[in-house]
Amino acid sequence: MTFSQLSSLALVMLVAPWIAWGQSTPLNHAQYTEALKAFRSGKSSSLESLKKPEATLETKRAAVDDLRERLVDEPDSPLAHDVASLLTQTDLATAKLLLAALAEAKAMRATPEITTLATNAQSPLYHDAALTLAEIGGPKAVPILASQAKEGDLDDTVTALSKISGPGVTDAFIKNIKDQTLPTPGRIALIKAAVVRNNQKITATLCDVIAEDALRLEAQKGILKLGQVNDLAAIHQAITHTDNASTKAALQRLSDKLEKARNAEKDVK
Repeated sequence: MTFSQLSSLALVMLVAPWIAWGQSTPLNHAQYTEALKAFRSGKSSSLESLKKPEATLETKRAAVDDLRERLVDEPDSPLAHDVASLLTQTDLATAKLLLAALAEAKAMRATPEITTLATNAQSPLYHDAALTLAEIGGPKAVPILASQAKEGDLDDTVTALSKISGPGVTDAFIKNIKDQTLPTPGRIALIKAAVVRNNQKITATLCDVIAEDALRLEAQKGILKLGQVNDLAAIHQAITHTDNASTKAALQRLSDKLEKARNAEKDVK
């Protein structure tokens, strides 16, 4: 599988630096092909080659492609851990490509190493590791990504959060939206991502946090987008929780609309 086949936004963001390097540094395709054949036949080790600082661009490119193919075939094998251990042993550009390979394979075995990088703001792989966690999935990625949100620049974080999947993710969203120790930009990013995900299960949570002035507007938008008939009790409570007149009016209009829908359902029955 080649770099041009990486389709998701997060993966494109991960490989962008390497693509730029590849465009500015011509690749000798004959040398690349020879190196890839050696890796595939077992004559050379792609893992060991990436540890060598003197390795050529062609060798590195071939090694990453070899590892990507193997990871896709066996995402739960010990290879995922071996590749993750290379992240701090090779050059930055190659490390970013290895993260992309782990993300593409959804290699859960690499989660501990990736989490370490994603929680270290001093690491040059800090942001890329967080994007990789989003691709791999799981609730652990939720607070890590949310903590990276920056006021006025939430788009990347929202996109990454909206991609996380797996058991426990919704509960992680709810827990962290409620967490007042999490910086406000992160909580807002979570609300925005929940709306993108059309996650109606968090409506009641938004009805709780709407009383916080910093979250009021975003919570209001979320409730208006996600609110359903079965959320009416929580919406009624939210109306009493906020002192903002425009928010009260908007929620009241939603409540009236949902009440009509509920009554219509009763009439049909």
